[in-house]
Amino acid sequence: MAGITIPTTQAAIQISRTGGPEVLEYHNSLPVPTPGPGEVLIKNNLSGVNYIDTYFRTGLYQSPKPEILGREGAGIIVALGPGPNPQGFKVGDRVAWLNTGGYAEYSVAQAEKRVMLKDIGAKVIGTAGGPEKVELVKSLGADVVIDYKSPEGANCLEKVMEVPGGEGVAPVYDSVGKDPWENSIKAVKRKGTMVFFGNASGPVPPLNIQLLSAKNIKVLRTSLFGYIATQEEFDYYTNELFNMVKSGKLKTRLHKIYPLEQAAQAHIDLEGRKTTGKLLLRP
Repeated sequence: MAGITIPTTQAAIQISRTGGPEVLEYHNSLPVPTPGPGEVLIKNNLSGVNYIDTYFRTGLYQSPKPEILGREGAGIIVALGPGPNPQGFKVGDRVAWLNTGGYAEYSVAQAEKRVMLKDIGAKVIGTAGGPEKVELVKSLGADVVIDYKSPEGANCLEKVMEVPGGEGVAPVYDSVGKDPWENSIKAVKRKGTMVFFGNASGPVPPLNIQLLSAKNIKVLRTSLFGYIATQEEFDYYTNELFNMVKSGKLKTRLHKIYPLEQAAQAHIDLEGRKTTGKLLLRP
């Protein structure tokens, strides 16, 4: 795609201070970044909105300001950085990427970060707030779904423990954090695993490690980038992910595509628990 013209300025959402959604400021004349060695410049077709973006916006996770939020996107490569190109990219390639600066028309990403279950035999227990979300979770494959907003939800832990006959569950995956963490740990079976991977209600408070000893519980606090630090890991998990999507083993759901200038509304909807799927921005 010879002859691509790259502007010097772009539209983007930038924050200069921490706070609520109101700190997400739309600008139409921010500089287009220049790719360095081992990087590519991508013109975004879509940019992902994730809960981690709210952590950087509020200051829960520290980062230099001003900054452009957004840690993933998809688009077309419009320029390559100087130096070797072991991945063999070329201008015009369609790619998905992981990095920073996604709430923008153009983003720079490392070339090596260019793209990015119900286990067979497992019984999946989910929680959701409200009948519509309960039905959605069931449609995605959960065997048992507990509505934590219903009268039954007041005894959510008891309901969870009933499913495996009172012994607890092998792994618990908790993306909510502060509010349910104690019950999450109580629901883990002996020699089970507690996995925290989000802070939707705030961070888990300091944990008394003695709580784990009675049942020999393992605790993990995971993040995506810890799994894809090397090129080999990135390629392996990317292929696994796309193969699962293609085969239908992993179901995806798009909630809404927002214009870039409505990024603040996307954050309001996300934090207000009004969403049931992926949020995207269209630059």
